[in-house]
Amino acid sequence: MPLILLTGAGFSRNWGGWLANEVFEYLLGQDGLHLRTRELLWDHKERGTGFEGVYQALPPGLYRPIDGSFSVTDRHQPYFKLHGSSNWTLPDRSDLMLIIGGNKVTGINSSPLLSWYREQFRKLLHGARVVIIGYSFQDEHINDDLMNAAKTGARFFVVDPSGVDIIDKRKLAQIPQPREPLMETLMRNIDGASRRPLRSTFDGDEIEWRKLDHFMTADSRGLRP
Repeated sequence: MPLILLTGAGFSRNWGGWLANEVFEYLLGQDGLHLRTRELLWDHKERGTGFEGVYQALPPGLYRPIDGSFSVTDRHQPYFKLHGSSNWTLPDRSDLMLIIGGNKVTGINSSPLLSWYREQFRKLLHGARVVIIGYSFQDEHINDDLMNAAKTGARFFVVDPSGVDIIDKRKLAQIPQPREPLMETLMRNIDGASRRPLRSTFDGDEIEWRKLDHFMTADSRGLRP
């Protein structure tokens, strides 16, 4: 039973890092911030693309993917950036290979590398144990892949301040709402969660560590879906 680590934007929070809004506010306080950069920061905040969107307008050094087929090197740990990066660019044009905002699937499908990444992600999820850290369950295409993986016997452990509640996307209402497909599907396959930051889990919080370790070694104890 392979072990997969899926990290989202909240992963850095576990180690004391900033969330996107905090990075935005930090950048606003930089000495000598150019007026154009300040305007871009506010513009992309309102668009919902955040400070990463500013990278698209003011990119640093750029990297382009190699041509030809892609592969995973034997005896190396693969690390797939499903939505690209702020300093990657498409090989045949200057557009950045950074998928942000809505309609992510269209952007992924336009890139051979990112399409291949997603294909590998889907395959590796099949029947896997998946530790999910800092992912908000807001990307429909990733949610679909996780739900499909659940049907193959994949098991999940969630590290998030909201714990398992992060998969419940129902809005508060006087009349209880029915569970949405994401929650209905994944709740059968979630084998625990931790609401505490990994920084404390790995720094003496033995109870939380045992929960995580119990999940990661589950295949040796004959875990059944």
